[in-house]
Amino acid sequence: MKKRNFVILIVLLGGLTTWFILKNTKSGTSDKDKTAFAVENVEEIDKIFLTNKQDGNLLLEKKNGIWLVNGKFEANKPTVTFLLNETIKKIRVRGPVPAPARDNVIANMATLATKVEIYMNGELEKVYYVGAPTSDLSGTYMYLQDSKDPYITCLLYTSPSPRD
Repeated sequence: MKKRNFVILIVLLGGLTTWFILKNTKSGTSDKDKTAFAVENVEEIDKIFLTNKQDGNLLLEKKNGIWLVNGKFEANKPTVTFLLNETIKKIRVRGPVPAPARDNVIANMATLATKVEIYMNGELEKVYYVGAPTSDLSGTYMYLQDSKDPYITCLLYTSPSPRD
């Protein structure tokens, strides 16, 4: 009887150990920190800097609760609200760029991507590059600075409730 209880205890401990190891092992092809394009607490964003080779630079900066464009003009509040709540907050990764397309996507992003710097409470929070849309127009190629790979992203939209 004691031998049987000992065997059951060993099997349970082995199973529990295996479950714990597998649960904490990173799975998939990406590290979650390297695919975190979205910013959940957009109310803490106080500066957004955009730049690309075609259009130049654009600085959105919040001063005393008012968003300014390039330090000179007051930004359209609904447009900034949409940018923060419907774009920056809702970026989701659909998956990595397929291996056969990876080199072409990287080459295109090197010349055509828009660099986005997001500052929160005066500190640089994240930098990513927004590239072209996918060939089927269902996503956008993006690269998070210091990440290993570019990713296909999309915006998470929820349908309005029937009461809206």
